Amino acid sequence: LVSCKWNRDTNADKPAVVAGWGTAVRYLAANRVPVVNMSFGGAGKNDYLLLRQLYAEMRRHPEILFVASAGNDGHDTDRILHFPSSLAADCRPLDFEGKSGELAPYVNELTAIPNLISVAALDETGASLADFSNFGTRTVNVAAPGDNIASSIPASFYQNESDYKKHSGTSMSAPFVSNVAAKLWLVCPRLSAVEVKRIIEATVDPKPWLNGQEGT
Repeated sequence: LVSCKWNRDTNADKPAVVAGWGTAVRYLAANRVPVVNMSFGGAGKNDYLLLRQLYAEMRRHPEILFVASAGNDGHDTDRILHFPSSLAADCRPLDFEGKSGELAPYVNELTAIPNLISVAALDETGASLADFSNFGTRTVNVAAPGDNIASSIPASFYQNESDYKKHSGTSMSAPFVSNVAAKLWLVCPRLSAVEVKRIIEATVDPKPWLNGQEGT
């Protein structure tokens, strides 16, 4: 398990953030890290430089499975895109709506990243998609628990509290899938990233009420 903080300063200018992502992926690839959890994302014209760097690095490293959180806007990301998770499918700018339409001129040539898997969030009961979770039959591959999940936190964030706190979001869902992928590689280390993704998609617990909300 490798923790890699690529966005070193939330106040950093965009080129510094973009460079940080490229350095992080190259470091992980050099150390043969097979799965990268990406609990972050967004949309809009200001994210263009980062989007292109994300796309380039994921294309450059097909041996890595990138696991992306689908986002927490309650949107259909087949139409209102969320990056990088929407790169799990071909970008079709004619379908863009809302804020993601700002990126249409820049992303119309971006095709699906086969070694990227997009993860939506289930609610606390596991009986439905969380109301905040993004969804999409093309741009979301699977769903995992993401509501009221106990997660480790820096102790300095919350004085006089434990190092764990409950959070909700697709950022909590993606690590469940990253964990499954890592265990698959532990058992079958010769699998490719695409093969691991296909196994995960083929072995999910199908839920009829998710039809029309995610791809599997």
